[in-house]
Amino acid sequence: MNQPQVKQFVIVPPVDIRESILMRGERLTAWLQRTFPAYAFRLERRSPLDAAAFQVIPIMSAGRVGDAIVMCEAPAPGLVKSIREACESFVADMGQGLSA
Repeated sequence: MNQPQVKQFVIVPPVDIRESILMRGERLTAWLQRTFPAYAFRLERRSPLDAAAFQVIPIMSAGRVGDAIVMCEAPAPGLVKSIREACESFVADMGQGLSA
């Protein structure tokens, strides 16, 4: 059975800069969308973990409410790491919007 690829990710900013990132969330998600055009991103305010790094959580099911649940194939090795590194570079590069 062919499973669809993961196409969506939830991004949870680190605790210490979460509010700053969330205030500029549209810039980060737009930048991620341009950097990874095959994927969709959503920022989340809450997390079960108070992590010091960005959390990148793949959405592993396809479909809508009421549809049958279809499990997606796990993301390619290194993709989550690449997305996390892109989030960190967004913060490091003040030209990406955190100084505005």
